[in-house]
Amino acid sequence: MPSNLFISGIPKAGKTTLLHRMISELKQKGVKIGGFISPADKSHGATSGFHVMNIENGKIARLADTKGSGPKVNKYYIDVQSFEDLVLPILKSPKKYDLIVIDEIGVMELKSRKFSDALDNILESNTPVLASLHNDFFDEYAELGEVIELEEGAREIAYGEIKNKVWENIKMNQEKNKKPEIKSKSNSKMQESTKKNMKSKSTGQKKQSKTETAKTKAKPTEQRKIEPKEEKKGFFDTVKSWFGID
Repeated sequence: MPSNLFISGIPKAGKTTLLHRMISELKQKGVKIGGFISPADKSHGATSGFHVMNIENGKIARLADTKGSGPKVNKYYIDVQSFEDLVLPILKSPKKYDLIVIDEIGVMELKSRKFSDALDNILESNTPVLASLHNDFFDEYAELGEVIELEEGAREIAYGEIKNKVWENIKMNQEKNKKPEIKSKSNSKMQESTKKNMKSKSTGQKKQSKTETAKTKAKPTEQRKIEPKEEKKGFFDTVKSWFGID
């Protein structure tokens, strides 16, 4: 089953802020994140529109504005083409990421039919998804993952729970795809060092074995010299006796 996690809550509950924080923390730990966030554009303290930002490279495109043309949601005109140009290329290659973040699955974004189709494919992929979910689409998407509702006064608790679940989903996906865990370079170096040490020990044991063999062969000579009876034998007779040759 796909490892999808949805954050739900009323408008201005802090969903986008939580995602900002999560993205920053995961990136510092080496997690490769793809997707987009949709911050609001403010003018004199009021929201005048929204733009979308590519999480991987920081590129920005317009999503909605109070001025313009296109499908309308409340007082905003949706720039479908601008939105699709930025978002669709990101969603084409989910396997290259450890996590896909989508902010949000909402009325404005779903004005794009192409985005809706791409979203369905992403949610059915093996790459874990972390997305904010508008309440209007709760019933439609909740069955495709786990939903955590963000409530005022309990944001820190929710953040900790979400972070733990995201890490679990990422590790599960790495195991399925047999990907090396994050920061695995040090483990590889340790394995190489262990192999070298084992090889060194093996070589030392071989050398020691040869030395012991040589000593063992030398011992009979010393014993033969101190035995009076063997002095009557010739040199070649003595050598033959060492090797059991009649």
